[in-house]
Amino acid sequence: YYLDPNEVARRIMRIISLHDNVKNPESMTSIHNGGNWVLTFFLINLGINELDYVEIMIGIENDFRIEISD
Repeated sequence: YYLDPNEVARRIMRIISLHDNVKNPESMTSIHNGGNWVLTFFLINLGINELDYVEIMIGIENDFRIEISD
């Protein structure tokens, strides 16, 4: 069972952009690469710290119902 990569990119962008401390969600961009969308962003451009990053990763785990190892 695999998810559509375009849907994955959209869901991850939504999770990140909805986080309270993301100051610059428009810095996230999508690049069309061989039929798939690729997310490009730098965490520093989003204005988040390490704790925010962990919260976003937990949000991704919850949304996709997966566990990302440390």
